[in-house]
Amino acid sequence: MSDKGIRLGAIAKFAELLPQRAVLGNARFRAEVRFFLIENYGITGNAASTHYNHAFQEAKKVPAMTELLIGLGRPEGKNNGGRKKKVVAVAGPVLLLGYTAPAAEAVDDANDAGETGEAQTVFTVKRKKDGAVVAELSFEAATAMVAKAKAAKKSALYFV
Repeated sequence: MSDKGIRLGAIAKFAELLPQRAVLGNARFRAEVRFFLIENYGITGNAASTHYNHAFQEAKKVPAMTELLIGLGRPEGKNNGGRKKKVVAVAGPVLLLGYTAPAAEAVDDANDAGETGEAQTVFTVKRKKDGAVVAELSFEAATAMVAKAKAAKKSALYFV
């Protein structure tokens, strides 16, 4: 056979062998179609897999074949062959910024010294490379700004 019409040949062989899939099994069915393409068109195994997949996708479009295709291919939600998505566990903004809370003894000493011990409500966001002030925000807004800059891979920010 010539090298033209590989996809048509793949679709034809796929449709020809589809009724025999119950006897052959899914893996053997796929192998038969791929081997046919490799032998008759002189293509690589990877190329044969690509053409097999094209034939499979085309068969899904035909309403008469949908019942014969049940159980063929990856199950839904099986990542569809792509890379695994990285799961980033965020412990909290304090850990992201490298801030460690003062020891309990230091807080007690500050209160004994007569300081009011009021909670900080306004945080100054600064650029890490030169210390320039970017904004003065609430804790939540400052944390969000630092996280957004980090996610966008912009210049590193921190807040005090």
